[in-house]
Amino acid sequence: MVGERGIVPKIAHSTVSLVLKTADLQPHRSRYWKTPILNEEFVRRASRILWCYENVDKLYDMGAVIICLDEKPNLQALERRCPTKLVTPGMIERREFEYIRHGTVNFVAALIVHDGQMRGWCLDKNDSEHLRPVLVELLDEFKDARRVYLIWDGGPSHRSMKTKEFLKGYGNLVRVLMTPAHASWLDQAERAHSHNLGGTKLLYNLLPGVILKGISIQSWITTGGDYVCRDITAIGRRNQGKRS
Repeated sequence: MVGERGIVPKIAHSTVSLVLKTADLQPHRSRYWKTPILNEEFVRRASRILWCYENVDKLYDMGAVIICLDEKPNLQALERRCPTKLVTPGMIERREFEYIRHGTVNFVAALIVHDGQMRGWCLDKNDSEHLRPVLVELLDEFKDARRVYLIWDGGPSHRSMKTKEFLKGYGNLVRVLMTPAHASWLDQAERAHSHNLGGTKLLYNLLPGVILKGISIQSWITTGGDYVCRDITAIGRRNQGKRS
């Protein structure tokens, strides 16, 4: 269009892309937005969660632990056909283009807020029956804490009566803080999910015959605060897949 109007004699698509990318006004782009309803319920839930984040160090010194938990259902589990070749002098890192499909997994990640470490599990189904064993393993690690603040969204497996009854068994140890409707971004584990996994695929390198258990998925990302997610250990079953 700029060529037809005589603004420039000729311009490459890459140049147009660069100009639009750096422009303050970008009418060619848009994104969906859901406005939360800022009612009393929203303020009450959000305030409690933000209070925990603000006082994380103080709470930890008092023996309390803050855990954020989030699920990403139906992630593609993809294995690189060949190992990644690391960067060397004069040669950039090279990643195998071809991959092997291993079906889909329901990935659960828990962020330990005070130190930024994460735990991860691969579940066959995203429901209360498969979530409860994860909670047993997770909460057992902090059984000596004075209190565990568990932050998550209002997903079906979280709101399930079976999950609620299960958590009642921990008495005063566990206090559940649910994010407000349409504000699950208050859950720091969800933000870590979005940055680390991209929301659609779970990529990992495996040796032949090694199941997906104890595989370290390096994340090294910030979660919007001062905490660094050091690594996620994925625990689960490796599904048989086909090469793509």
